[in-house]
Amino acid sequence: MPDAGVADQIPGFLRGNAAIVDASGQVLAHRSAAQGEGIVCADISLGAQAAIGKIPNRYWLRSRGFLPTFAWHHQRWLGRRWYARNIREAK
Repeated sequence: MPDAGVADQIPGFLRGNAAIVDASGQVLAHRSAAQGEGIVCADISLGAQAAIGKIPNRYWLRSRGFLPTFAWHHQRWLGRRWYARNIREAK
């Protein structure tokens, strides 16, 4: 949280991989955090794909506890303030 004044003191890293996945879910290329900075490339087929199934409820946003929920709303509030000061005024 940028306004908390401790952002630079907290060690951390991004989790997960950079990945290219096809419509069937097959991983075509990936790069883990352990591999460091870089890119991934793969050949893909363009075009519409038939839906395999219905997307489950809350697929993108899983249930969160108190602290992650607080951080989510705090960042949203900061972002709106920043946008109001820096973008709306520039138009």
